[in-house]
Amino acid sequence: MYKLVSDVTGYGRFSPENRSAAWRRNSPGPVVGARFSSWNRRGWFWWRTSCVVEAAEPGKEFGFRVVFPPPMPATRWRYRIEPVGDHESRVTESWQLPRPLGIGRRTMMRLFLGVRDRPASLTSGAEETLHGMRRWCEGNAADQSSAANLCIGPFGANVRLCRCPRGGAGGVVCTLRG
Repeated sequence: MYKLVSDVTGYGRFSPENRSAAWRRNSPGPVVGARFSSWNRRGWFWWRTSCVVEAAEPGKEFGFRVVFPPPMPATRWRYRIEPVGDHESRVTESWQLPRPLGIGRRTMMRLFLGVRDRPASLTSGAEETLHGMRRWCEGNAADQSSAANLCIGPFGANVRLCRCPRGGAGGVVCTLRG
């Protein structure tokens, strides 16, 4: 699972906003301090972000910080992987804003992204991303060449949402079972 969650170039397959990502020149891949660019879309609005890897512990955790130009806040994303049994892992995708969104930022989100509640949008995006990863694993379990060392399938999923309606953090937990 770690190879799947740390492959930022593949997030566009799963995320409702991310369309593609690429490691920056001289960045070695998923290691702490590595940088990548991400291209995102919501509705008609496209934007590019710069990201820096903050956690990279194979088999356990992958995390990065999205660095927006001011006045937008930097969002932190984390994937935690916990083995919970034979051929079963619990993957938790979480996000954190450094501070609550003020009225100006909320207005920008509404105008440009069509999002009235960004925290709820981030949580539902995390849920969709994990479901997409699960579907990818299920579809590729028979193809050992593309699924090798990523997923052991077939999977079912028990998904629990952690919603924070007004807070600055949230996430999704998905238990993948083989």
